[in-house]
Amino acid sequence: PKVDLLDTPGIIPLKQEDQNKAYKLAYVDSIGENAYDIEAVAALFLKDFDKIYPNLLKDYYKLEDMELSVENIALKRNWIVQGGRPDTKRCSQNILNDFRTGRLGRITLDKNE
Repeated sequence: PKVDLLDTPGIIPLKQEDQNKAYKLAYVDSIGENAYDIEAVAALFLKDFDKIYPNLLKDYYKLEDMELSVENIALKRNWIVQGGRPDTKRCSQNILNDFRTGRLGRITLDKNE
């Protein structure tokens, strides 16, 4: 009567030795956003995703002749902060949310591994 049984499948270690796996955990929201820089993770996500699915993101975000980057996606969506700079924080959150909610399609991050 004084014992609590907790089922905790999938416990993630506090420190990840393999940074590639750590980034993938951040992409899928298995690591809290306080543990990483969302703008850096979104930029790396764009790079990694484009290797696996070339041009899918450029088409999705309608970048045509623009380079695939958080800044260009923010500019294309007209997300601007004071001073005319792209709102990279808002854009980063939206990019990862588009992936996490399936808006980018049914895809895998381990296609070439």
